[in-house]
Amino acid sequence: MNESTNATIAHVRTEIISNPLEPQWGTANTAWKWGWEFHIALFCFSFLVLTIYSLCGIYRSRNRRETVARNLSYVIHALIALLGITRLLTLALFPYEFKSPIVKRPMPVAAARLVFGIGFPCITASFALVQFSFTDSLKGMLSASKLRNLTFLVLVIAMHFAIVLIADIISTNVSNTTAVLCVVTKSYFLLMALVTMIRILMSGLQVLHRARRTSHALKKLNSRYKCTVLSPRGKRKGDPDTDVDKVLFKVRMVIILTCVFCSALIGVQVFSLIELDKVLAGKTGALAPWPWYVYQTIFRLAELGLAGTVLYAISSHVARNTKGVASRIREWLGKISSREKATMSEAQVGQEDAGCDNAENKGYEQSQ
Repeated sequence: MNESTNATIAHVRTEIISNPLEPQWGTANTAWKWGWEFHIALFCFSFLVLTIYSLCGIYRSRNRRETVARNLSYVIHALIALLGITRLLTLALFPYEFKSPIVKRPMPVAAARLVFGIGFPCITASFALVQFSFTDSLKGMLSASKLRNLTFLVLVIAMHFAIVLIADIISTNVSNTTAVLCVVTKSYFLLMALVTMIRILMSGLQVLHRARRTSHALKKLNSRYKCTVLSPRGKRKGDPDTDVDKVLFKVRMVIILTCVFCSALIGVQVFSLIELDKVLAGKTGALAPWPWYVYQTIFRLAELGLAGTVLYAISSHVARNTKGVASRIREWLGKISSREKATMSEAQVGQEDAGCDNAENKGYEQSQ
């Protein structure tokens, strides 16, 4: 086999099914040189690590004490593991629906699209479950949460998978629908990224607002009645105040990371929809090699970032603690409520004592 044949086998990818935004692979591989192999190797390794970590998380979930936290951990780790497996398979065997002459189409097109398509809904379904847990914990209803109901969990997950799977099936079996269905699926990605960001932002800000409002009320009571219940003291490991700080820090980080990665997804999807609009208008739709490469790279990085964020959200912030963040929010709000009641009680006792002292002093002065 001569050098030209080796070069062809190493670099040329043959297109299986056209996608409106895919570049011409002959010129793309020439432009990227080793960049294509680097992209595939980098993300195959990243999703492999994500899969292994999530599978280990499923095993660790059995140590969760509360039923809701345990169910949530099982489901979310399983969804993220599924994301990692599907991305790993498609990127390794059939990257972006292109094949090498050596591999001879290792995966059918229909199977490749279905396997790749179920990845992103794993992320959106996971964030939906995290948002539900935040909302239930704020309402103090975690013990009666819908997350205990297996049917509810299945419906939430199925809803996020339905649109992408239907679009992939139609685009594979019906001709002349590629551009329109690409618009549908990319619009879905855009919408779900926006909804996910808004959901986590609103529920997280509610937690922080509740914390700020309660803390302000306690400080006001302390300054007004000079109660000793809130006297300054050093924070120790295991101190409830320290746990509260860690929970609130985690909530802030989840909000920030979700907004950053969802904004990246929204940006690349808006870009792709603008390019698809040109296709529907009859213009040439194929992207230049490097814009397409950057688009796919940002998309994969955002997926990894969101997957890591949702795993961070349900993780325990203390190594040996088995409670999830939603359970800790609920527990913390209960402690704050108890402290507030204790402060009010002490304030009332202090007022009564002060009143008694004033009355005694006044009686003594009158007797004099």
